[in-house]
Amino acid sequence: MTNAPDGNILLPGQAASETAWYYTFNGQRMGPIAQGQLAGMLAGGQVGPDTPVWRQGMPQWLPAWQVEELKQFGSPAPPPMTSPIPASPPQDRKVKNAKQNCIAMFVIFVALAVLMVWALAVRLGAPSGSAPAAVGMGCIGWAAPFAAVFAAIYLPLRWRVIMQLSPAVRTLGLIGGFGLIAVMLLGLVGWLVLAAGG
Repeated sequence: MTNAPDGNILLPGQAASETAWYYTFNGQRMGPIAQGQLAGMLAGGQVGPDTPVWRQGMPQWLPAWQVEELKQFGSPAPPPMTSPIPASPPQDRKVKNAKQNCIAMFVIFVALAVLMVWALAVRLGAPSGSAPAAVGMGCIGWAAPFAAVFAAIYLPLRWRVIMQLSPAVRTLGLIGGFGLIAVMLLGLVGWLVLAAGG
């Protein structure tokens, strides 16, 4: 190491005519280093664009990206995010989900009601062991309780959100939800009657 005319210590391979740069790392002043070395550190990511740097002739320490000679090697980092930006406000998602669930409950209720009427019609007009009646009653026996339990839990939990829906969708949801509960209760009563009679 040798001394430069301005009194700074020169590193091996650093010419006296090169500007000596200083930078901070973990709160400590580092340097002097040549501009090319600092530029390489910026380009390689060892030093960030927000790292304070200084050289003789500068009135104060500045982030590297604000120094004219170093701008090309680092651009300012975007400010840190305080919180993630949601895709849509949570209330909008709740309303959207409630709308989808209300429509789904109505469709499932209608499907189960049609299946139940079909199975009963087949059962009343067919021998007791017929395949269509058994399939229909089996579907009702397995699907209705799950759908009804969902409706029984979902309706009270999302009542406020359901009330925010358009009247048409809200009506579909209420018909579907309470209809599923009614189908389950009717199925349970029918099962008890069949069990008691047979």
